[in-house]
Amino acid sequence: MSKILGVNSPKPEYLKNYIINGNFDIWQRGTSFSTITSIYTADRWHWNHYGSGFQPSSASQATAGIENNSKYYFKHITSTATSQNIELSQTLDADNTIPLRGKNVTLSMRVRFPTAFTTSATAYLMYHTAETKIGAAVGTIIASVDLGASTSWTTIILTGMVPTNAIVMGILISNYNNIVNGAELNISKVMLNEGPVAAPFQTAGANIEEELSMCQRYCYKLAGPASGVRSISTGTLSSSTNVGRTPIVFPVTMRITPTVTFNSLAAYDGSALSSISALAANYTNDHTFDADWTTSGLGGAGRATSLLLDGSTSYIQFDAEL
Repeated sequence: MSKILGVNSPKPEYLKNYIINGNFDIWQRGTSFSTITSIYTADRWHWNHYGSGFQPSSASQATAGIENNSKYYFKHITSTATSQNIELSQTLDADNTIPLRGKNVTLSMRVRFPTAFTTSATAYLMYHTAETKIGAAVGTIIASVDLGASTSWTTIILTGMVPTNAIVMGILISNYNNIVNGAELNISKVMLNEGPVAAPFQTAGANIEEELSMCQRYCYKLAGPASGVRSISTGTLSSSTNVGRTPIVFPVTMRITPTVTFNSLAAYDGSALSSISALAANYTNDHTFDADWTTSGLGGAGRATSLLLDGSTSYIQFDAEL
């Protein structure tokens, strides 16, 4: 009897997509980015923008003219005629690269150029012998392909063999020395599968929940509500009424012990709300974070206290990316 693959069935390796968030469904960090070099945008996707005098450019979540079976796509657009360079990349960590050593892999994706760049954009398969993020100046090229300049969605395919000494591998999509104001590149349905032939596109996860969990291995962000407050977790005030501790358990085990950034957090002890001025990590590892926070004006020591996101600009973010 032949086996029918269901949601919980393991995928054959030749069907597995090694690119997480290949359809750009997850955007924990935000949906629009501009005038910033070297930043993660859509989850797992690193965007680097640089050039003469560093003029404005943007990367964003987009929907106009979207294809069937996609909710969003990645959009890069320039806003200057001064020479600029862009790079979009995703690096597979060692856990996902080492099983591919000595094997053929095939990259496939959909691209279009509503407004063409001065020079052609290129996609690369690359690798490195250390666990580091792939970039134009970081890593060795396995294979490359010109992306053309079609204004309609077009399929791009690239095949190469992963070297036996690769620690990480990844894909890099780049364009250099552009001087067209308003040049635009759209990307969707990015897939990297084992074998010399492109497999039909599918996401790395079986559903959106699984795709989110895969992304949260590298980044976990809690964002505030449009207004008011939102509870993160409950802890206690210590012997000082200005210092408390709140445990935060990650939804998945992260790649490494993460770094943390935050904005506009507050603590509430049942009677008073007070802004948090400092946050430190204690007993932190890849699955939990004990937040030691500093505030003022709360009640007595030992009192139960909630750690809160306070307002639309508030967040706490844990980063375990390469």
